[in-house]
Amino acid sequence: SPPHSRPPLHKLAEMLHAKIYSANKKKIAPQLWETHLEVKEWEGRAGSEISVDINESIADEHQKGGTATGGAEKRRESEKLQNQSADGEAKEGSFHIERVRLPSIFDFENLMRQKVPVIIEGAVLHWPAFHKWRDLNYIRETCGFRSIPVELGNTYLDQTWSQQIMTMNEFLDRFVSPRTAGLTPEQALEATTERPPGSQRYKVGYLAQHNLFDQIPALARDIMTPDYCICTGGEEGCGDADGDDVKTNAWFGPKGTVSPLHYDPQHNLLAQVVGYKRVRLFWPHDTPNLYPNSTTMLKNTSLVDVENPDLLHYPLFAKAKEVSCLLRPGDMLYIPPGMWHHIRALTGSFSVSFWFGAHAAPQLKNPKLQPTV
Repeated sequence: SPPHSRPPLHKLAEMLHAKIYSANKKKIAPQLWETHLEVKEWEGRAGSEISVDINESIADEHQKGGTATGGAEKRRESEKLQNQSADGEAKEGSFHIERVRLPSIFDFENLMRQKVPVIIEGAVLHWPAFHKWRDLNYIRETCGFRSIPVELGNTYLDQTWSQQIMTMNEFLDRFVSPRTAGLTPEQALEATTERPPGSQRYKVGYLAQHNLFDQIPALARDIMTPDYCICTGGEEGCGDADGDDVKTNAWFGPKGTVSPLHYDPQHNLLAQVVGYKRVRLFWPHDTPNLYPNSTTMLKNTSLVDVENPDLLHYPLFAKAKEVSCLLRPGDMLYIPPGMWHHIRALTGSFSVSFWFGAHAAPQLKNPKLQPTV
């Protein structure tokens, strides 16, 4: 979700626990959570149907050869010229998000200058998190009794949306653990927690946009700030691969978590560590067609539910040009500043975002792209 768009988090009060989780003292079978996408078919706005059949291991999937960066550079430039109209905007249905295999910093700088999204394959394979985080026992052992803020509800735009402080173990038991994956939310709550009288039940729990890695240094050691964060894309200001100017957040939850349509003011590298996500993107020039919220705190969030748009109230949305992609374990998606994106977890998922560089979203510079509703 976008920075500064959510209602303020409750001040996270660290709770001291006398009990220490001791799973590391005895051998416990891995608790692999529901993160495999067996066969998934979905249709993008351009009408292209993508069928993904994933029966191999995650590691095998990403050890296959990727697109050669050098050849991709020439092909991308050619496609860019062919797919642009006279005003420089991408033609409807003509653009696809390219997958490249570990470009150099110099190649990535060139990609950023083109202001188009791109998927970097294999960018997360060397992280310890890529293997460790698939096992919920590891998460429990590392931070099971730490307190975290969990979003309750479908998205932060819903009137019933709220936040609750709970331990990581409680979050796993209620929303993520395989032993509750086949249950309804009500059944999961009944099976795993003692609820106080009158407490509410929620469909989805999401650890979203939380700087978990400052809070839990052990998890921080499982990831690495991408070297790509030193790139500027030709904009004033830059990131810092040492992490000083890079905002790092965790996104952890079960199948069905959603980040509603929004844009980020900075460059965004979204690393998919565990599970699969569908990402739907819209160009900054389509901002008037996406009905940005006029509320200051939510001005970078659309009023449109892209999965069930109300064209009676938001008729211009029909003109918006969308491009979709599937984000797989090991992938890292580059999202340019101001690029609108909607994200749905197709399985249980753990992602890490890196915001860096100048606040270069076109919406911040062009009055025509400011909210008018």
